[in-house]
Amino acid sequence: GYLTERTERSSPACRIQVNWRGFCARRFVAWKKENLWAAAAKLQRAARKVLWRRSMNEYVKEYLAEIDELDLLLDAKEMLRRRALKLIEVSVRRWIQRRNNQMR
Repeated sequence: GYLTERTERSSPACRIQVNWRGFCARRFVAWKKENLWAAAAKLQRAARKVLWRRSMNEYVKEYLAEIDELDLLLDAKEMLRRRALKLIEVSVRRWIQRRNNQMR
């Protein structure tokens, strides 16, 4: 009955188990909270970076329009495009060379 349940719950082994489970639960909650804070900080850092880049791009566009040199912005885009094309070309040549070496 009630008395036997109460004496079983107040046994030393049961007390140790209760305290251990409570300790583990508190430790898990603290670990989870720490992970959430880290994830939030990582998201905030990424968002700030995106917003900073966007504002810098707007600033550069406004500045180039102000000094009447918008063609510089187009030239920068073209330079990035050419750099990407060069990287693709080098990668494809390496791939072809590796494939030819494997066939020999």
